[in-house]
Amino acid sequence: MMMQLYYSSISNYCSKVKLLIEYKKIDIEFLSPPGGYGSDEFKKISPQGTIPTLTSYNITLCESEAINEYLNAKFPNPRMLSSNNETNGQIRYLSRFHDLHLEPMVRYFFQFKDQSDNLEELLLLGFNNLQIKLDIFENILKKHKYIAADFLSLADCGLPSFFALCEIFKVHFKKNLTYGIKVKRYFNFLIKDNFLNSCYEEYHKTALEWSKNKLVTM
Repeated sequence: MMMQLYYSSISNYCSKVKLLIEYKKIDIEFLSPPGGYGSDEFKKISPQGTIPTLTSYNITLCESEAINEYLNAKFPNPRMLSSNNETNGQIRYLSRFHDLHLEPMVRYFFQFKDQSDNLEELLLLGFNNLQIKLDIFENILKKHKYIAADFLSLADCGLPSFFALCEIFKVHFKKNLTYGIKVKRYFNFLIKDNFLNSCYEEYHKTALEWSKNKLVTM
């Protein structure tokens, strides 16, 4: 039975799993959740009703981090973890930092679909909170070729879509974001790296089109 991934092209977490699948060239069928995200129909497949959801043989997995760990163990080449425990600790730390601290700050801006009296105040709050997390991210990073190691690791998987959203939202809402030296170095590297840039451009195109059609115009 072929593995199946229920996903949405606009979801940052789905993009994180899709990057790993494409990097490892895993044969997986991509599907939209039947009945839609959170529907009773989809919950018959995925008890949480959330995306991404992976069905593989006799198991169903939700949460992008668990899915990526499973796929990386099942398909170990090319490697996305190290034989060094300290390196793996840093990889997992940065991957979770994306999920728990960076992604929620940028997902915040998906809500602004209508004008409101306090829109500017809410946008300033959102960009301030995102900047705080970016500054913490800057202080966490070490000098590696990729984000957590000298090879593309699990920690890189969510970042092309994250940076695509940062770039789209700061232009769309006419606000500033500052990347520290190490964050900017990685972003520039991402743009120049053939594989990471292809993931960035694909997601950027999808998210840009979504933002033009859905988000309030400033």
